[in-house]
Amino acid sequence: IDSESSKNVGANLERITADLKQMRQETASLTAQIADKNS
Repeated sequence: IDSESSKNVGANLERITADLKQMRQETASLTAQIADKNS
């Protein structure tokens, strides 16, 4: 049971990390769009 749950934790961490990276990229592109409009 322990090894299964630790595997799931690892998979969840990878998924969360990927989500965070994607959010950061989307935020960066939105920020760039706003900066373009302001300039």
